[in-house]
Amino acid sequence: MRQFRVGDKVKWYQSGFTPLWSFEFITSTGGSGCWMNGVVTSVADDDTFAVGRWRWPQPGHTLARYDEPGYLELVEAVLTPKFKMTETICGELLLREADSPEALSHFPESCRAELEALCEKLNNGTGEGEP
Repeated sequence: MRQFRVGDKVKWYQSGFTPLWSFEFITSTGGSGCWMNGVVTSVADDDTFAVGRWRWPQPGHTLARYDEPGYLELVEAVLTPKFKMTETICGELLLREADSPEALSHFPESCRAELEALCEKLNNGTGEGEP
């Protein structure tokens, strides 16, 4: 299972004011509950992430309970960027594939707005002739 990233949309079942599942136990507050929606707001180095004020373990963590009914579920994954813009210490802009250190093209600083718009279109799949 993929690791959760900032921006992922998720849902979980909540009973009372707490999620049905916590790190150590099932909440047993009784009564009816409801599904809650949220967005991953931060990812920590300790193999956990936060959705608002609630902290969850990443998949593979010893306390994770993914695939249990009512546990946290991924609703919509944030897109993985395909292209990114970086700048050099000389002020030159570089277009790169997101997972490559090699520059595809070099641009002057005056092209910043256009390059940012291009990266957004390519990463969101809204450009004509999508790759």
